[in-house]
Amino acid sequence: MSEDYKQDKEEKKEIPIANIVVTGITGSGKSTLVNAICHDNNSPIRIWDTVEFEIDSVKTEQSMREISEKLEEKSSRNENECIHAIWYCINSGTNRYQEGEIRLIETLHSLKVPIIIVLTQCAGDPKIADHLEELIRSDNKSCLLVPVTNV
Repeated sequence: MSEDYKQDKEEKKEIPIANIVVTGITGSGKSTLVNAICHDNNSPIRIWDTVEFEIDSVKTEQSMREISEKLEEKSSRNENECIHAIWYCINSGTNRYQEGEIRLIETLHSLKVPIIIVLTQCAGDPKIADHLEELIRSDNKSCLLVPVTNV
């Protein structure tokens, strides 16, 4: 075993685990994102997958309550147990951004946990993802500081 490999392995042990809530509406690319990140089980990330949101549904309201309760429960624990960020997934391949998602993002943003909007399926024309990001930013005035990233 090479010394570089041993050193890399040791450094990886020192990286603390990040607890991430991954959410989005049905078909947003959550599972694809999670599988891509956690495919080798060596990632220092613990994923809390949620029920897929459906705009204006009872299921979404329940999921929001569950997320809020989980955040409340985890926030009172040590740094290794608390939720560190929320990733809200939007599928840029559909070039759609539903009006109800604005309320979902604003609600998630109000939970006082860093939120990152993740545009999934960005392998096509980069102008589409750029346009969608502009639309998201213009619709979410209360969340202007929320980062948007393309994957």
